Amino acid sequence: MAGTVCFEYSIPVASHAWAEIGVHMVAVTPNGKWVEFIPDPMRVFNFSVLCKRPLEVRNGELVLPKEPGLGVELDEKVVERYSVDGWQ
Repeated sequence: MAGTVCFEYSIPVASHAWAEIGVHMVAVTPNGKWVEFIPDPMRVFNFSVLCKRPLEVRNGELVLPKEPGLGVELDEKVVERYSVDGWQ
């Protein structure tokens, strides 16, 4: 994995896009440093628009969700709105 190679050479790692997933990757990577996070999803469409609860920011840092798995629950009504073939 790229994170392991970067760790071996002391290169910091950052996630790009989908902060809801990247926050977990950075949390478990010793050299994980940054998560790209777009706080206003209505200006730039991103994955967070599809989620029932946005990531929490506390003291300038993302809070790792405590729910099982990735801690992401999709809002089915929003997914339907953006779906091309219908959400099932």
